[in-house]
Amino acid sequence: MSVTSDPRFELFDDIPLGICVLDAGFKVLYWNFYLEDWTGVNRDQITGAVITDHFPHLSQPKYADRLHSVLEGGPPVIFSSQLHKYVFPGQLWDGQQRIQHTTVTPVPSAGGDGFYAMLSVQDVTDLTHRMNDYRHMRDQAMAEIIERKWIEAELKQKNRELALYNNIITAVATDESDAEILNVTCRSLAETFESTHVTAVFLSEQNHTVQIAAKHPPARAGSANGNPAASFPLEKLVTRPDSPVIQRLAKERRPLLFDNPKNNPLLAGVQDWLRQNHVRSLLIAPLIQKHSVVGAISLHTTNPHQFDTDDLSLVRSISEQVVLAITRARLNQQYRRLSAAIEQTTDGIVITDRSGVIVYVNPAFEQHTGLRQSQLAGRHARRLPNYKQQKQLYRQMWHTLKTEQVWRSRVESTDGNGQAHTEEITVTPVRDDTGYVTNFVSIHRDITRELQLEAQVQQSQKMASIGQLAGGIAHDFNNLLTAINGFAELLAMQLPPDSRHRDSVKHILNSGNRAAELVSQLLAFSRKQIIQPQVVNLNEIVSKSAKILQRMISEDIVLETVLAPEPWPVKVDPTQFEQVLMNLVVNARDAMPNGGELTIETGNVTHNENYAATHLDVEPGDYVMLAVSDTGVGMSKEVQARIFEPFFTTKGLGQGTGLGLATIYGIVKQNHGHIWLYSEEGQGTTFKIYLPRAAAPEQLRRQPDTAVPVPSGHETILLVEDNENVRNLAEILLKDTGYNLLVAEDGPAAITKLGSYDGPVHLLLTDVVMPGMSGKALYQRLHLAYPQLKVIYMSGYTDNVIVHHGVLDKETPFIEKPFSPRKLLQKIRSVLDETPVISG
Repeated sequence: MSVTSDPRFELFDDIPLGICVLDAGFKVLYWNFYLEDWTGVNRDQITGAVITDHFPHLSQPKYADRLHSVLEGGPPVIFSSQLHKYVFPGQLWDGQQRIQHTTVTPVPSAGGDGFYAMLSVQDVTDLTHRMNDYRHMRDQAMAEIIERKWIEAELKQKNRELALYNNIITAVATDESDAEILNVTCRSLAETFESTHVTAVFLSEQNHTVQIAAKHPPARAGSANGNPAASFPLEKLVTRPDSPVIQRLAKERRPLLFDNPKNNPLLAGVQDWLRQNHVRSLLIAPLIQKHSVVGAISLHTTNPHQFDTDDLSLVRSISEQVVLAITRARLNQQYRRLSAAIEQTTDGIVITDRSGVIVYVNPAFEQHTGLRQSQLAGRHARRLPNYKQQKQLYRQMWHTLKTEQVWRSRVESTDGNGQAHTEEITVTPVRDDTGYVTNFVSIHRDITRELQLEAQVQQSQKMASIGQLAGGIAHDFNNLLTAINGFAELLAMQLPPDSRHRDSVKHILNSGNRAAELVSQLLAFSRKQIIQPQVVNLNEIVSKSAKILQRMISEDIVLETVLAPEPWPVKVDPTQFEQVLMNLVVNARDAMPNGGELTIETGNVTHNENYAATHLDVEPGDYVMLAVSDTGVGMSKEVQARIFEPFFTTKGLGQGTGLGLATIYGIVKQNHGHIWLYSEEGQGTTFKIYLPRAAAPEQLRRQPDTAVPVPSGHETILLVEDNENVRNLAEILLKDTGYNLLVAEDGPAAITKLGSYDGPVHLLLTDVVMPGMSGKALYQRLHLAYPQLKVIYMSGYTDNVIVHHGVLDKETPFIEKPFSPRKLLQKIRSVLDETPVISG
């Protein structure tokens, strides 16, 4: 069994042609089984040897010069039996002396940096004998031409036959397409047999339909019945497997001659056509491949008894040449397609012999490793410098391959620049026709980007789950804190100034307010915090915060701002992004206990499709970047993976809540941006925030803080709240300040209560999310009966019922939990007096 330097030539192992491949030094790279039979030289014996050692005559200039020309990429050359005695002398197994026709063709080398010479050896013994017979007859005719004028016509015919053979041989040697080979055949046969029309069809193996068809003379538009040039419907006789003609051709495996075709029962399907076109002689020759009829050639004429025994023999020989030519053309096409696919695929491909020695690598593998084919050929696969694997993994691979099974695994590698990659490697045994494993093919697919995207998806899903949990917890705590802080404030309002309990109440309020701040941070992380976005210039936010930021860091930290000259506008909540900036600066400060440099940058960035494809949840487009970099201690990969989780902190006990970066993450996501972290231990950290470009800038606007006295009133308010503590607080507060109150725990109860109430209702104060009926649905229903009814919604978060994606509609009266009694009373008075002030 041979060991080839290019397994792709194994396509030619079993074709009825001798195939030999030589490299530039005349070394034999491939020697197929046909040449073993022809020469008696075993392929294992000659593969790798210099061919002139076995066949010294090939060193003669008439051979060597032409071989060198082909190896330099020159055109194909032909060693015909008329010009040279032989290329590979020998005899068949039964001792018959045979004659050969050899074509030498250049093919690209495995590395693509040169050419091999492929010698195709064809048995032309019968053809040569026939040609010799024709020459003999021609010579005899020339000697007797004066006495035998009829020989001139015979000689002319034989010359035509000789031209026919030469045409077919040329088509084979020059590797024409399937259709062109059939066209050449039809044209040559028609020229050889005068007044004859030729049709050829080649069938599809899958469904036995016509795949290729050729005719000569070509079919003419508007051919009428009776015109002998009309195309013979050969396909009607050969496309049905049960056709009598197909069955006879398959059985006899030789041409069929019909001298009176219009009355032959085998031709029942075309007899009308034969009569209409006055066909008197018909010859049908089979095209046989792998013991099956795969097509046919037909010759028909209006002349009776047109074809004799010699004609049958000639057409039979031609049909064999046609099948051989089409087979070779298709194999060459298959080889070229396979070569192109392997050469152009982005996956690395390595082919080794049975022992693991590399015989071929494709350009993608060369590009990945930075090594050329010439550097890798002959090296064992386990010694590749780019793959440092554990011995256990290597043993597992060879254990699998020795059982002739497919092996798959993920393997760490480095590219030519030393960058780390993860590859999915599949190693598959390659078997010959007997099932013997001759090679292994290894496909290397770089999945580094896929794994990165997979990790981003997992991180995004984890953060979304944590955010949902945090938002739910924050909502429940807001109800509790509303009651705790509200009752504490009521108590403080009722205590005399000199009461010894005032300090205790003050501590309760301080603790409650700190808890409310934590809940607000949880809402920011879960993207359920109520925001009021404006179109702003990020440079203005950075500049206005600079003095505060400078006071937050120590003197041994140098703060530098690098602001874009004309940053694009962005739509964010200015207050939120001041918080983002401060949290990032505090984080950077804590990472530089011994001082360092802190840099704040802004810039315009356009993310293209390629960037978006490798970054989860990022849409292509224009963004404004806000980057905060430090020269501090940096972070490990493990810390980076969890850095945005709420309550995760690397600081000591009591030094942080673990909500700073989680809050930043939630705020950025809520504003349709994305944040990326770049850090190396001992090298510092950079946080980059990208915010979508907005349409147009606006001026930063803030409502002035004004001191408003605690208001009171006498209007009727319908209070609907499912949380008992919040409901009790609001009920006590509103009754104490003079309002007439109707109280219900949910929407249906409120409707029932109003059914028995005859007085006016001025305001609906309702929770948003309640069982059975939402606050919005309740107001819409009550508004039909009370057109002048006003409403205030209250909630810790709203799940898009009132506040769409956390963005407050300026027309919606809303108060965010937890709220103080003073703020609630101010809000109620504001709405009742129709003052468009939004507070929270």
